[in-house]
Parts: sequence; C-alpha cells; structure tokens
Amino acid sequence: MEPKRKDQRPPVYNAARQLYQQFVRSTQKCPINVKRGKIAEIERKIQSIMEDTAFADEQKENAPVRLERIAAALKTMDEVRISIRMVHDLRYITKKGFDALTNKEDNVVRQLKGWQRSSLKNV
Repeated sequence: MEPKRKDQRPPVYNAARQLYQQFVRSTQKCPINVKRGKIAEIERKIQSIMEDTAFADEQKENAPVRLERIAAALKTMDEVRISIRMVHDLRYITKKGFDALTNKEDNVVRQLKGWQRSSLKNV
C-alpha cells in the first residue's frame, strides 16, 4: 500500500504534527543537556502519537486495532501533557510557548476523544 500524502492524513495527525512543530520552536533555547534528555523524550512521544494516529487511520475494517491505537495515543498524550508542564515549571519554555503548546495539546486530545467516540459507535 502506498503511503498517504500529507493532505490525506486524518486531522488529528495534522494537529499532532502542529504540536510537534510548536514544541520544537518552544524548546529551541533549552540547554543542550536538557534537549538530549527530557526534550528528546517528549519529542519521541509526540512522534509516537503521530504514528499511532496514522496507523489507526489505516485500520478502517479492523475496529478493535483502531480503538487500541487511539487509546494508546490518548495515554501517550497524557504523558506528554504532564511532561510539558514539568518542562515549563523548570522554566525551560516561556509562558507564551507554554500557552501555545497547551492550546495545541487541547486540540489533539479533543480530536482523539472525538475519534474514539465515533469509532466506538461504529463497532
């Protein structure tokens, strides 16, 4: 199967990608030791959310697998939210960057929960 183009990805994938891009912008001025540690871990988790949503989108006929991947993305998103708050509390990102990230986080969570509800109805 041929991979989907960017414009064919589900909206939640694009929202997660925007969260990733905002996170990278917000953490540009972090010390290098933090970037290689906690920041890199958060980036990997956001990328995992993107992978889970892309995989779940491909599972149109396999609802249990789709729901499992959406649930995994939601769980990982909870971890990302806590980690971003911790990084903000340690003052590695500014208040303005934190506010932008919180907005993107809320968008991703809202879309994931809506997608999960919709998928449960179709089971």
